[in-house]
Amino acid sequence: MTKSNPGLAAVLSLIVPGVGQIYNGAFLRGLFWLIITPGFWIGTGGMLGWVCHLIAAYTAYSYAVSNSTQPTLADRWRASQSLGARRS
Repeated sequence: MTKSNPGLAAVLSLIVPGVGQIYNGAFLRGLFWLIITPGFWIGTGGMLGWVCHLIAAYTAYSYAVSNSTQPTLADRWRASQSLGARRS
């Protein structure tokens, strides 16, 4: 299984909720967001549609991070801070 890029997964789900989850290999989660998000857009007159977009992007990102060996931005920042402390 290839590792997913967390940033790409988040952007994909931000554009079309569920696509980032499918990219991560979580087909049923992706299908869930593909069905739920239009329902919220239509059912609330667009008021909660954006919330679904953001939640879908966050869950795609966090799923990819938890199943990835790539360092996150926070990991890179901590590493750079520890290198800076050693140089001082």
